[in-house]
Amino acid sequence: MTTLRLALALIPLSFRAPTIIKRISRAPSIAMALGLPALALPAATGASMMINFDAYPGGGVVPPGLSISDQWKSLGVIFSDQAGGPVGAANNSCSLSAPNHAYANTIVATFVDPSTGAPALTDYVGTAQDNCWVPGEGIAMRVYDINGALLGSIFNPPSGVPGNGHFEAFSFSSAIVARIEMDCILQGIDNFVFDSPTVLGVDDQPVVFAMRPLMNPSLGGQLTVAFSLASSTAAKLELLDVSGRRAAARDVGSLGPGHHQVQLGEDRPLRSGIYFVRLSQGPNVIVARVAILD
Repeated sequence: MTTLRLALALIPLSFRAPTIIKRISRAPSIAMALGLPALALPAATGASMMINFDAYPGGGVVPPGLSISDQWKSLGVIFSDQAGGPVGAANNSCSLSAPNHAYANTIVATFVDPSTGAPALTDYVGTAQDNCWVPGEGIAMRVYDINGALLGSIFNPPSGVPGNGHFEAFSFSSAIVARIEMDCILQGIDNFVFDSPTVLGVDDQPVVFAMRPLMNPSLGGQLTVAFSLASSTAAKLELLDVSGRRAAARDVGSLGPGHHQVQLGEDRPLRSGIYFVRLSQGPNVIVARVAILD
């Protein structure tokens, strides 16, 4: 236990994310990046990476006053402000790792596939603040999933904890974090730490309002419609004949956001003919043509 207490004294890790995992084992990579004694830390596990805004991934020096954006894309992260513009690297004596820290009213870090820039996810992300701190200052941190839903929030430092160089992180049991927003309240961020992002599979892509191609023709007097909804607001799936009369209909908004599959004609087989499938949700409407054979 002596080793663990010393590690925590060297790096004030405090994980207050709304998840159940506390990754004290992440301390070694952070400590070594800060130049702290590795012998005082538990054995390293995991693959956390750190960006200190002083050096590029290839080792080049970051010049003071640089606009920070996609220079660390090769590691799987892009930085921006809330409008999508760059943020600044400030040369400041308060920087935790000299000479730079990053500063903007809000810094957004978005995780991407290093090769394509497509969205990616991580399970672990956090940041330290600079060394000059007084009560009332700090970093308000929020993490979001791929659909923009808030996963949790942390204020660095927590109440009653000195903020000088303090580190806070979110830790989840699976890779679900698509981006983190950090409000810099009279503080810069330094030593940004995260796990290597996981590239999204097809099922992990952002859910949007869409309807998959229909089988043409559809046999047996029935029709299966695959579609996705981005929200749980009222939505309707309708089958119309060529004259515009409704042959079948289902309210589908209650299915909620996600990918769905609904069968039309289960109760009463549909007659052979040409039909139009209409999916609507608020102002969004998709219409597709299909032939049905009984």
